[in-house]
Amino acid sequence: MLILPIRPSFYDLDFGGVVNNIAYLRWMEDARTRLIDESPLPLDRLMELRILPVVRKTEVEYLLPLMVGDRAELRVTLVQLGRSVWTMAFRFLRERDGAEAVVATQHGCFVHLDRGRPVSIPPPVREHMEAALRAQS
Repeated sequence: MLILPIRPSFYDLDFGGVVNNIAYLRWMEDARTRLIDESPLPLDRLMELRILPVVRKTEVEYLLPLMVGDRAELRVTLVQLGRSVWTMAFRFLRERDGAEAVVATQHGCFVHLDRGRPVSIPPPVREHMEAALRAQS
């Protein structure tokens, strides 16, 4: 499991002081980027190989609003890891009471940029994803 602190900035808020829905998508992207960048094949190296992870589908359920001054914890777990596809679950927990604010699932794959087709997840990245996201803390 990957656990990241979330501290909304003022640009994450709407006029009512509530975290805008798009901020959660950015934080999910930040988590996936961090996960790949900590692997033996970070994004810049994958770019050289012309292989990148691509999001195919995102499902989000907004349960409770995060407000100005709130902090949260993002927990990312691996749901599925296939030959070229992955599915991750994201849970945003409000720090003050541990309540689930947002839950999401993302489905993606690794794509060869020149061919525009899915490719096998590079073994060092696969091993890193499995170790980082399947481990329960």
